[in-house]
Amino acid sequence: MTRKIAFSLLILLAATVLLLGPAANADTLDVTLLPAAQTGLLGSTVSFTAEVTAPDTNSGTFYLISDSFTSPLPLDDSSYITTFPFSLDPGDSYTGVLFTIDLPPGTLDGIYTGSFQILGGSDPSVPDPTLTKPVDFQVTVTPEPASILLMATGLAGLAGTIRRKARRS
Repeated sequence: MTRKIAFSLLILLAATVLLLGPAANADTLDVTLLPAAQTGLLGSTVSFTAEVTAPDTNSGTFYLISDSFTSPLPLDDSSYITTFPFSLDPGDSYTGVLFTIDLPPGTLDGIYTGSFQILGGSDPSVPDPTLTKPVDFQVTVTPEPASILLMATGLAGLAGTIRRKARRS
């Protein structure tokens, strides 16, 4: 009988310690693009600036280890790799160019979407992709003004030719 009581008390003690112990919170990182939707001309580069914040509720340093992204257009993340800090302490933030998107000639006009995620965590050698959310971005590609002017001039010339032929008939 004493063994049963001792075992029950041990279980009760363990449950009490688990219930009264501090809640485990995973450290996180907040990333906001400023702005997340941009417009660019063919042949140009669009830069996305981000504010990255380690919340005050983090228990320790958050290490920015690597990144992951999806983009239908050429994305250059070298500004993140070379200029962003290696780590942020609770309450710290950093604002800077996170990545750039190239809009090479020949890209079709339209809206392109993608996502970018900073990978990191409390261990400087092991990124945890569950600690940060990907941020979505949008690029609207428009033709360069010279192309629009060239097309308008061609249409005006075509209209003049049609008008002259109509007068001759």
